[in-house]
Amino acid sequence: KAKAKAKGKAAAPATPDAEKPAAKTFLSPLYVDYQQSLIAERVTYTHRLATIHNWAYRRLLALSVCASEAFNHCRDWVLLRRQKELDAVEGLVDILKEHIESDPPQLIGARLTLEGAHLHRHENVRLQPPVPEVVPPAVESVAPFRWTIAQLDGLLEVTGGLALSIGEASSLVPARDLHAALARLSQDPGGDLARKEQPRVPGHWQPYDEDRLAYLTGLFEHHPCGGLVDCVEFLLHLGLLHSPGGWPSLDTLLEVRKCLEPKAPAGAAWPDFWITAAELEELPLFVESSAQEAAFASKHCPSTGSAPSAFDRAQEQLRWVGRVLRRFPAKMQQEEAWALEAAWHDFLVRGREESDRIAEHLDDTRSTSSNSPRSPSEGLGLLLTPTSPDTPALGSHSDGAADEDPKKRPLPPRPEAPAGLPARPEDGVSVRQLLSYLCVGDTPEEGLSRALAVLGPQGASLGAAALQAAALQLGARPAPPPAEGDARPSLPSRSQLTEELGLGGSAGSAKAAADLAAPGSPLLRLLERFGLSRRHCRAQVDKVFPQTSP
Repeated sequence: KAKAKAKGKAAAPATPDAEKPAAKTFLSPLYVDYQQSLIAERVTYTHRLATIHNWAYRRLLALSVCASEAFNHCRDWVLLRRQKELDAVEGLVDILKEHIESDPPQLIGARLTLEGAHLHRHENVRLQPPVPEVVPPAVESVAPFRWTIAQLDGLLEVTGGLALSIGEASSLVPARDLHAALARLSQDPGGDLARKEQPRVPGHWQPYDEDRLAYLTGLFEHHPCGGLVDCVEFLLHLGLLHSPGGWPSLDTLLEVRKCLEPKAPAGAAWPDFWITAAELEELPLFVESSAQEAAFASKHCPSTGSAPSAFDRAQEQLRWVGRVLRRFPAKMQQEEAWALEAAWHDFLVRGREESDRIAEHLDDTRSTSSNSPRSPSEGLGLLLTPTSPDTPALGSHSDGAADEDPKKRPLPPRPEAPAGLPARPEDGVSVRQLLSYLCVGDTPEEGLSRALAVLGPQGASLGAAALQAAALQLGARPAPPPAEGDARPSLPSRSQLTEELGLGGSAGSAKAAADLAAPGSPLLRLLERFGLSRRHCRAQVDKVFPQTSP
């Protein structure tokens, strides 16, 4: 009943204010703009979040792909390394099995290493030293009439000691000293000493024969070097004595010139330069005698327990020639040519001064009194006044200067010393000295012809300077001492040479080499007058010491 009462109760009547409509509210424009801006920023922020999300997703996707590939590569590498290791172990097992099952069993000689998954066999690294190959020594064939290289080296030491005992840097030694040294070398020691030591001279040079040794040294005493022997000439003659190939031919020397001309340094004239010992050994000297040397070695083969190696006599002989030339080096041709011209100038100046001094002492006009009835011109001064000394190469003066007083003829100025010449290397060999000693012939005509062809300039004509150097062997042989008591030089000067051969004019400043070396030519007559013709021919040593036993 309470609920019925409640439901049946009438609602309260509405008030007048509730029945009125609600009033309209207006939004501010600032608020509207704020809401629009907020919505725009929300859209921009949402777009940025979407962009970052997409970028992070792509990076994670690429990273997963790379990780998957790296995993696959690592798996492949592990599988491959495992297979390689198995192959290396299998290879090592095969090598061990090969050495174990070999008949007879052999030790592992090469070094084996496992580097990573690879098996390396080092063939050049051996665990045991290999058995050395037996190389027999080279033994030179010994003949009783020929000097061996060892004997020639001993003779070179002896002659070098003789040159040092004189105290001069020259290859000229007294003939008596060389004779005494050869006498000591050729003496037979006898007894047990003869069996213990190697002979120092060939068999045919023993026993000691004084007459033959004296005649031998006399063959090398050339004028104007009386009593002196050129060591280089003497040694080369003994070194090539009874050699199967003999002395080099002209064709060989010209071939040597072709090999040496490109080696001349800049500014050097042929053949005034130096070469080294290695360059000397490359020259085609004594090459043509290699076959003959082999036949000679087989004929005179030494008696040994086992066969020795082949001895290259030709190459060893060339090395020995280099040692001889390095032991007795020559001066530069320019220096010796200047020394010769300066010596002639000093000689002529001394002669002119002596002539003036004698004329002054014998001049009667200076001591005649003024009260003398005799005229000064009637004195003996003019008859006793000497003239300037004539040179040996000039028998008469030219026609244009026949009426001129030699005393009043002016002398040329003293030549100046050459400057800027190259210094000799430590192991240098002079090309001019080498070829000058090898150009000697059987006759003076042949030797002079070979010297002019090899040492002269290219072409058929020779100038005065080249002719003087080749004919007088300047820059090769040592300068001889003065032969006369007045200190007159032993070699002719360039002016004497040009006047004797008619090379004074500009048109005739050169002559053909064939005409200069012809028999009876003025050049040969000039060399014979000075005693220089024997320098261009070989000494007949083979007649003193022949191949047959005396």
